[in-house]
Amino acid sequence: MKPRASTGAFALAVFLASLSAYHVTIRTLTLADGRKVDVDMIAPGQQVRLPLPAGDIMPTQVSFQWLDDYGTPRGQDATVGG
Repeated sequence: MKPRASTGAFALAVFLASLSAYHVTIRTLTLADGRKVDVDMIAPGQQVRLPLPAGDIMPTQVSFQWLDDYGTPRGQDATVGG
């Protein structure tokens, strides 16, 4: 997964891009302050836009947890790129 930031005209958002050849099921995306952002599944080579809560600031770090091919949760911390 590769997170990046968006500062569009309407709302801040984090984009998650799947670099995998498989669908990836994301269980959680956690912002640096501990709040969670709703996520679901990302198709191969696709990206999803995850709007941040109103009034939020763009995080520089996120943590996310996904399920591997066997249903085992895996976790990772990532820096949000611009």
